[in-house]
Amino acid sequence: MIFPSGLPLFAYVAGSLLGWHCAEWRDLFGVGLLCCVPLALAFFLGCRRPRWKLLPLLMCLVLLAALRTSLRLKPAFSPGHLVHHASGQPLLLEGVLVRQPEVRTAFTRLVFEARTLRTLGGTVGTQGRADLWVSGRMPDLRVGDILLAEVRLKIPRCFGNPGEVDRKARSFLEGTYVRGSVRDGQHLFRLGVAEGYRFERFVQEVRSDLAAFFEKEPDPKARGLLRAWFLGDRSGLTDALAEAFRSSGLAHLLAISGLHVGLVGLFTYRVLKLLLKRSAWILLRFSVEKIAVLGCLPVVLGYVLLVGAPMTAVRAATMFALFVGSLLLDRARAVWNSLAIAGLLILLWDPAALFSVSFLLSFTAVAGLLAAGAARKPIPPGGPSAEPGTLEWFWRRARARASRLFTATLAATIATAPLTAFTFNRITLLAVFANLVVVPVVGWLVIPFGLATAVAVLVCPPAAVPLLRITSAGTKCVAAAAETCAQIPFASLRVGTPSLLEMAMCYLAFFAWFGAGTSPWRKRIVWVSLIVFGFSVTSSILRNRSDPHLSITFLAVGQADSMLVEFPEGKRMIVDGGLARKGYQDAGRSIVSPFLGQRRICRIDYMVASHGQADHYGGLAFLANALDTGELWVGPERGCEGEGYLEFLNLCRGNGVRIRRLCRGMGAFSVNGVEVEILNPPCGGKGEGQGSAECARGINDHSLVMRLTFGRVSVLLTGDIEEQAEKDLLIAPNRVEAVLLKVPHHGSLSSSHETFLDAVAPGMAVVSAGYRNHFGFPSEEVVRRYRDRGILLYRTDLDGAVRFETDGRSVWMETFQGPGGAMVSRAGPCASGTGGPP
Repeated sequence: MIFPSGLPLFAYVAGSLLGWHCAEWRDLFGVGLLCCVPLALAFFLGCRRPRWKLLPLLMCLVLLAALRTSLRLKPAFSPGHLVHHASGQPLLLEGVLVRQPEVRTAFTRLVFEARTLRTLGGTVGTQGRADLWVSGRMPDLRVGDILLAEVRLKIPRCFGNPGEVDRKARSFLEGTYVRGSVRDGQHLFRLGVAEGYRFERFVQEVRSDLAAFFEKEPDPKARGLLRAWFLGDRSGLTDALAEAFRSSGLAHLLAISGLHVGLVGLFTYRVLKLLLKRSAWILLRFSVEKIAVLGCLPVVLGYVLLVGAPMTAVRAATMFALFVGSLLLDRARAVWNSLAIAGLLILLWDPAALFSVSFLLSFTAVAGLLAAGAARKPIPPGGPSAEPGTLEWFWRRARARASRLFTATLAATIATAPLTAFTFNRITLLAVFANLVVVPVVGWLVIPFGLATAVAVLVCPPAAVPLLRITSAGTKCVAAAAETCAQIPFASLRVGTPSLLEMAMCYLAFFAWFGAGTSPWRKRIVWVSLIVFGFSVTSSILRNRSDPHLSITFLAVGQADSMLVEFPEGKRMIVDGGLARKGYQDAGRSIVSPFLGQRRICRIDYMVASHGQADHYGGLAFLANALDTGELWVGPERGCEGEGYLEFLNLCRGNGVRIRRLCRGMGAFSVNGVEVEILNPPCGGKGEGQGSAECARGINDHSLVMRLTFGRVSVLLTGDIEEQAEKDLLIAPNRVEAVLLKVPHHGSLSSSHETFLDAVAPGMAVVSAGYRNHFGFPSEEVVRRYRDRGILLYRTDLDGAVRFETDGRSVWMETFQGPGGAMVSRAGPCASGTGGPP
């Protein structure tokens, strides 16, 4: 057995996954654990076979993990818990700020422990932790501040799209069951300071002093990176710089993780060891290595506190401490056991870590390093040993270190590649080269001099100025290297989301190659794994490309629109991409892109921006950068387009995307057997002297309206048209008949008029709207109009993603129930294909 400590880790992971997927069985897990513990103890004491003694105890660990996870996901709330007030209505909530604020460009995130709820009837005691999102920057708040806020509370929920992260379950695992929004800083008041937060406030004061000192750096890129690496604050990073790090395979440098903690510990160890070796008294009486290793712990702990103690850094520090313990106990070779124990302790402390990307990437990277280190063969000397201090001696040392660095970088990159593809739908081909260049600069220049700068700021500020210049020079080199690597063609490739089988085959091949030693089964396992992987990928791609049906998926993107149209034989079209607000969520990145990855779509043949409003074209900007895009379809120029819309068009031109302007009267055309008709807007020149007010009023009626006809089935996609555009379409009522209608303008009262619905005569309709949006869409009156006509109405705010599929004669409608669920049919086949209820 390679590492016996791995058995408890595997048992706990299995139990956590069981609790995740079967949270409703929490009572059964509890009863099973109570029954299993005495039986396990009796079996452990009575059994004479050592190998069998642990099995009942491992079963207890499985049940314990399942029970703990299920209790987090399906908790029993007390009557006074904050979750009972999560109605979305304004409340006055008083509580304590228990973590350092997470300040971003457009918002501030506060972790808030509630104490009392103030109402017209008086003060009511409450409890529970909430994540509060305040619009704007609130840098002056401190841990321990007693705050009074006017908030709107809600329970976290998922949008309901295939491929998305289960945000609700993740939040519940972290112990946060309520989220709230505060309009701005004027609706937040400080009432005092709570007791017991003196140390946390001191750490935050130190961070504030260091942040103020970093402002002396004139270069914004260097300043943003310094704040990210030494304060854990990424608000100063521009989108372009962050994307350059992602494209070059250096994104892990932007998040405080095991690499940063390890670099700090390694540098401290080398410095302490060098200093201790200068004392003969210490060399004769103590182990220099153990003293140096022990001296690393305070420095690592100080670094973790300096960066704000994010969970990623705390986990890395825990793993580092356990490795230090193994060295102090002369168990340096038991690195696999140390890694397993570290993982088990982290999961016991933080159940949500198992579903954290940062933890999985760090853990997998370390495992890859250990596997590659065990399999690496030293470079043969190639002759007699050289004398220390000679040129040949320096050359051999440099070659050996370069070999170790290359092997470690390659192993970590390969080991984390499947997880990176699964999470980010990206593989960076230059990651090994970029890390070989950048990581030494960060490890031996930026981190050491940055730490020295931080100490000098506290002890002797004048001495920190030259240290900051050296640190900034290294930081600028890192930024330049990331931007240069990102500009190399094919530096980063977009890939589909691998299946669990494909990921398992990748890791089986990796650990068989590096960990199987000289086993005769080694090569066979690798080849079988690669063959199964290739067959799975190939069959999936061919299956998607050869589908003879027309399908349309209406994504749940909040109060916005986004649809994926999949034509027969594999061509794809994205109609709108949801909302993207700078500093806030980008639907193109966080919703549409993961869905496309889950569908293994890496190219968009046609991209459609129905009109120039940000809730329609906003998310398309990310997709235009991330995906290979053929054409962009837009309406005619109006002469009063907004600045953001013009920037989006210029972005597409810069990426080589052909822009095609469509309008009514240009004639129908075919895409893989599907007839496409443009029914709106009318052709014509730019708007005749339209002012901003007239342009804003007419922008919705200028939406592209497309009618897709496949066989006897037609679909009408309407954008945000309102009453006037609906009347214009009725000039030729036979051209608007459709089986499926995309409800105009999110179901507003200014659209979906009776005459229009009577002309279209749909059997089904889909409205895209945000959950409990403040516009009140879809309007109750509009919903009644559809129901009175027997039209089956689907809503993305309630049903999640809605999928329509047809073979030209029959149609199927499905809705997505949520992450981990499946598309569930809500309507059977409709044989007529001419409209009317199925």
